[in-house]
Amino acid sequence: HSSSCSPNSTSRHLPSRMRSRHAMFVHVQQAESLLFLRGRSTAMRHVCESKRSLPRIPVTGSQTPPPPLEGSQLPPRDPKLHGKRSQKFSDNLFRTALAAEASLAVVGIVLSKLSGIHVFDRWWLPPGVSLASAIAWGTLFVLPMNMLTNSAEKLGLKSVDEVTESATLFITNLFAGTNDSFLKVALFSIVAGVAEEWLFRGFLLEFGAQYFDDTTSNALSSLLFGLGHFTTPLYFVLAVAGGSYFGGIYTHSQHCLIQPAVTHAVFDFIVIMAVLQRERQKTKTIADE
Repeated sequence: HSSSCSPNSTSRHLPSRMRSRHAMFVHVQQAESLLFLRGRSTAMRHVCESKRSLPRIPVTGSQTPPPPLEGSQLPPRDPKLHGKRSQKFSDNLFRTALAAEASLAVVGIVLSKLSGIHVFDRWWLPPGVSLASAIAWGTLFVLPMNMLTNSAEKLGLKSVDEVTESATLFITNLFAGTNDSFLKVALFSIVAGVAEEWLFRGFLLEFGAQYFDDTTSNALSSLLFGLGHFTTPLYFVLAVAGGSYFGGIYTHSQHCLIQPAVTHAVFDFIVIMAVLQRERQKTKTIADE
């Protein structure tokens, strides 16, 4: 810029007074440019010095990335505390499910009173039938259901696997981490068998029998039974079939609730215990590996 901004090159053709003013203006511009460059270099020098003061982190090609937060830097989980929390959740879920099942019997009793159906009479044995024989026949009626259930699981269908996974998840959460699972399963199975048969066969089937025959009334009560157990479409179909089977036992036993309640309770008990035993075996196998 000195060749273009010098006073000799630009003010050569100007009068003497203007020439001196122009020369002064050019010198002022040169002085400002010099101060700007000097200030810029000073600022850059301060930046470089501040960078030199920062700690240097060596970076090599074989440098491994820092470990994730999981595991090494997070505090370890207390297994006793985790077990207590899972146990508390399981106990609360068990109480809720047991209360829900028992409430079905209450609903059946109330509706029976309102409709004039003597549902308590359905627990009396027919003439010539003993309690031992009713329980024995109710237990034997479980065999066809178990055979069908085992056959369905061996098919390997996706819809069957979904039903199995849904039931397994519910059962394991309901009875997880308890040493007295046998007693809890037995209690839950008895309450479920008695309460559900009291409502769906003792009231609904009898209420429908006032307007239809036993076959139609059994079909309608079985549809409601399936809706009450709806989790997947296939499980709904299986529940309707199971309800129809329980209804057939009920009508075959001269409208006595003991045999279908025993069949229902024993079937639930066998299925739940089988699921828990299978899951415990899986856990033991994983632990051994």
